[in-house]
Amino acid sequence: MRAIIGIVLGCSLAACVPSTHVGRSAADLVVLQSASADTGCGGTTAGLTFRRVFQDGNGALQPFQIPADRSLLITDVDWQYRHPNGGAAAGRRIVLRLFLQNLADPSHQEVVHESTIIVNEEGEGGVSEAMTTGFVMTDEAQLCLDTGEEPKGPPLGLQHTILRGYLL
Repeated sequence: MRAIIGIVLGCSLAACVPSTHVGRSAADLVVLQSASADTGCGGTTAGLTFRRVFQDGNGALQPFQIPADRSLLITDVDWQYRHPNGGAAAGRRIVLRLFLQNLADPSHQEVVHESTIIVNEEGEGGVSEAMTTGFVMTDEAQLCLDTGEEPKGPPLGLQHTILRGYLL
């Protein structure tokens, strides 16, 4: 029975890797959580360090780096925001912009995703977005975030960001 299955699938049982609902192996799925802000993107944007969250619930100790021979397709973005003026900012529109910045020439950066929320009566809001096509990045770029608001991050401002996608 096993030999027949291997022939039908076109692979030996040892070479077949179960794929997920997105047609990728589970090892290629990536969940990244913002870990700490740094000053890598300059200007009005804040570069963030992202750490990978593994399938067993553990987080990587080191910042995530895309392998040199791979690309990362980001398909989902979650973010939460807390306005420094609290309830006085109720109803205010906050736009999170994601940029890719070229590491060789940081003057080159382009917006790859925008997400909008309206903060609630406490001045807080968040959203989880699944993109139709997403965006691809390599190890030659870093991801930068900007809400156009100060402060940039915890305890006020952008609270955290979670990215989901997979390696190509």
